[in-house]
Amino acid sequence: MPKLIQKLRGTKDLIGKEALLWECVEKAASDVFRRYGYLPVRTPILEETDLFKRSVGEVTDIVQKEMYTFEDRSGTSISLRPEGTAGIVRAFIENHWGKEQPVQKLYYFGPMFRAERPQAGRLRQFHQIGVEYLGSHSLFSDVEVMEVLVRYLEELGLEGFKLQINNLGSLEDRKRFSEVLRKYFKGKEDQLCRDCKTRVERNVFRVLDCKQSQCQSFIEKAPRILDHVSEESRKNFDEASLLLEKLEIPFEINPRIVRGLDYYTDTVFELVHPALGAQDVLAAGGRYNGLVSKLGGSDIPAVGYALGVERLMIALQERKSKEEETPEREERVSLIGLGEEAQKKAYFMMSRLRKEGIASQMDFEGRSMKACLRQADKSGSRFVMILGENELKKGTVVLKDMNLSGEGSQREIPEVELVTTLRKEL
Repeated sequence: MPKLIQKLRGTKDLIGKEALLWECVEKAASDVFRRYGYLPVRTPILEETDLFKRSVGEVTDIVQKEMYTFEDRSGTSISLRPEGTAGIVRAFIENHWGKEQPVQKLYYFGPMFRAERPQAGRLRQFHQIGVEYLGSHSLFSDVEVMEVLVRYLEELGLEGFKLQINNLGSLEDRKRFSEVLRKYFKGKEDQLCRDCKTRVERNVFRVLDCKQSQCQSFIEKAPRILDHVSEESRKNFDEASLLLEKLEIPFEINPRIVRGLDYYTDTVFELVHPALGAQDVLAAGGRYNGLVSKLGGSDIPAVGYALGVERLMIALQERKSKEEETPEREERVSLIGLGEEAQKKAYFMMSRLRKEGIASQMDFEGRSMKACLRQADKSGSRFVMILGENELKKGTVVLKDMNLSGEGSQREIPEVELVTTLRKEL
């Protein structure tokens, strides 16, 4: 017997209700983002490895440990994308999108890949939903990006999340603060984790992003970048905070947010949710003014974020498990044909219902009415249409409302009134 081939570790199959929930999440994203003027963008899953080395940063866990990288037949180093922003910026530059429209507001969703240790909400093939706002220096664009994230989660009915913000200052501020941090960590290297010993010299900001327990006490006592940013950066940050207050968007200032990628400057933020446990970040982003020029384009400002879909599923499913009311049935019809002629007639009626925009299904295996009703109930259909020999003779059908019970749950109606009746009821 051939060996059973199973899915790769860190990947997941989706079907049924879980896959439908994903569709709802993606549709809500499209609806909300389009309302705010964002347009969809799709970029390749494969990119040249240098794109991520130059954007994400060579001295990052993503590039050093987590990317899936290989050589193609031409000898070019290729990587599966570990995040979405770099590919969108590459496309923006390569396709000259900024010439016709200097300001570009884009949204995306799709799979990303990182060779991490699989755990709840963190897979090797994972999915992100994100937005990118390219071409604006205005602090209003920072605020709008955070607002559209919050409004999207509100649209999904998610509660309990917290928006946390910080300011990294300009690139010059970051350079100056790097020296402050390096001086602080000097002499403490032996007490830091193995990775952070290297980070102190090569990229000291990454120490602040470390999650190892032995580094946490030093990180908590480290200098705060907010105390070392320029007056202009601090003023913009304060004004953005005030705008969030006026929009009635609750937030907290978290001076330890530095983000794990090298391209961030000025405003950065994370959105956390308690359902995710210790690794509670649901979405994160910020401003990355230097990335477009770093990848060969003009000096164009940008801001954006990405949200982890698997993490969002955990938060949404926790909310769903707490709801006590019985979930509503889907607005669909199951048709049952009893006997060969009735089944043929039921099939043609089902085809007509589908043309009229009414979701319909039926069993083709000739099972008993009891078995068909059980399947209709299991599938969550709102109505069942039953057609037998008597109904064929009279030109009628029996319509059963699955939300009701007893004799009042079903009634006989003329066949010609089926579509009209269902439109009224659904």
